[in-house]
Amino acid sequence: MTDTPVEDRDIAMVFQFPVVYPMSVFENLMFPLQRKKISKKEKGKKVLQIAELLAIKPMLNEQANKLGAADAQTIALGRALIKGAAILLLDEPLSSIEPEKRLALRIKIKRIQEEERKLFLYVTHDQSEALTLSDIVAVMKDGKILQFDPKEKIYDEPANLFVGYFIGSPGMNILEGEFKEGKLNFGDFALPLVPHLKDHLEKHKKFKLGIRPEYVLVSKEERSEWILFTCDEIEEKGRGVRVLCLKSEKGQSEIKASGSYFDIGEGDKVWIQFPGDKIRIYDRESEQIIA
Repeated sequence: MTDTPVEDRDIAMVFQFPVVYPMSVFENLMFPLQRKKISKKEKGKKVLQIAELLAIKPMLNEQANKLGAADAQTIALGRALIKGAAILLLDEPLSSIEPEKRLALRIKIKRIQEEERKLFLYVTHDQSEALTLSDIVAVMKDGKILQFDPKEKIYDEPANLFVGYFIGSPGMNILEGEFKEGKLNFGDFALPLVPHLKDHLEKHKKFKLGIRPEYVLVSKEERSEWILFTCDEIEEKGRGVRVLCLKSEKGQSEIKASGSYFDIGEGDKVWIQFPGDKIRIYDRESEQIIA
């Protein structure tokens, strides 16, 4: 691909910062079609189709370089789409857009990808953006791909603890434990053995446990084999979701639980439990998933 002339590569790109030319929006969209062997009428038709798709027809006669960042980035996206390339590379296209306009442009990008059915390679540091827009996610650290899977598997079965903590808001709870006397022991509290984990824990008696905050079960009433914790702090996440920052009875362990826990206040005693099918076990040294 390196030796292929730029105009012959079946790839288009949208950069982090909006790149528009000092000409009208119409002319910006027309620019990639200059070398296409189609009539001027057909080129104009394609421009109008893209403008309709992006909802920018009213600004076609405006100077592109005088528009705001969100509109300019929309035009840059249109210029990439009109080329008709098989692959579209997007390098953090929303990072320079003001927050109030970022969501609208994100929705627009997702809708266009679904309608056009093209391959979008989207680079972002925003994990929520990655989960919203993607079908498949590659999580990278220090130039290496740590996990490359459908987004559902990335979220529910993180390949290692970095992925588990990085993906999700808040990230996965991580506890260092030891399997002894038939229980999962975490120093100041213990959990009953989950049957399907027994063989794995027999081989990895010292481990790290991961569980997502929304999977932690919380009760204000004492329950058999549930563990006593105290609600130390509450974070309001909006949309009916609160994050409870919980501390164990001896204060050595901290857990976050998220959900609509509006009957729980700071200082309240609660009992928690981990559903067996939501627990993930990791090797203590490599931090790679075991089960």
